[in-house]
Amino acid sequence: LMNALMARQLATTLGKTAPHISTYAVCPGFCRTSLGRHVSFPLYKKIMFAPIMLMIQRTCVQGSQNIIHATLEAKETMQSGSMYRDGEVANDETDFLDSLDEDLPKKLWDLSEKLLGKK
Repeated sequence: LMNALMARQLATTLGKTAPHISTYAVCPGFCRTSLGRHVSFPLYKKIMFAPIMLMIQRTCVQGSQNIIHATLEAKETMQSGSMYRDGEVANDETDFLDSLDEDLPKKLWDLSEKLLGKK
């Protein structure tokens, strides 16, 4: 959510000063990685959930296709500040972002600058 909000605010900010730069938030989906390798689960849970996870998780290659798409696709076919999934605008997520406070991306941007000591 924050990634999408920051991409939206960055597109707004850069649109004024550098309109030739585009920003996108990309969702790779629920990918099978080794990020949870240090999380300990009892063996019975691993056995119970493994088949379900194998059915719903994407491979790293499948998840990376979304990032590659946003990188290589022609700028004219993409919407700066939008969130993409599976090579297209993620409509559910975009609708949710649109339902939030219009000032929320700016507030998050300002908070980030404050926490980083930039303001």
